[in-house]
Amino acid sequence: SHDSALGELHRCESEEVLPQHDDFEPTFEFDSMENQELTEMEESMLESQLSELQDKLGRMEAEMTIVSEESKDLQDTLESREAALVEKMKKIEELKNTSREFRERSPIARPEINLTLLPPEEFRITRKVGSDGLLVAWKTPDDDEVTGYLIYVGGRVVQRVRSAVVGD
Repeated sequence: SHDSALGELHRCESEEVLPQHDDFEPTFEFDSMENQELTEMEESMLESQLSELQDKLGRMEAEMTIVSEESKDLQDTLESREAALVEKMKKIEELKNTSREFRERSPIARPEINLTLLPPEEFRITRKVGSDGLLVAWKTPDDDEVTGYLIYVGGRVVQRVRSAVVGD
């Protein structure tokens, strides 16, 4: 096989590069022992590299498995927390409804309003408090039956003043 490879090499060189002469005899000298050691060393290096790559691949596969398991755990945790939040939101909504129903039925929610009571006089805004508050004042009517005031904004009670006399 060594001689046929040389013959093939000679044929390629003679056809492509060199003019063909009948008296041309190529001479190649190979130290077959040195060539074999080189081949064995190359094989050893390649095997070592292959082994390192296989180890690296094994580590990467293990890391991917860990990441995949962590991702699954995170997804499970998120799903359970989401379910817990949905359940809490339902409970909050139920409590709101129950609280609203209780307030609507409560006698405190609809205080008896005596239409003969006089409203406060000289209602005024005295100053702004913070970014969304106002300080208000009024002159109280002379009426012993007044026990407090409800302050409405936009049709909604925003403040209850329990004492009839807060200040003039």
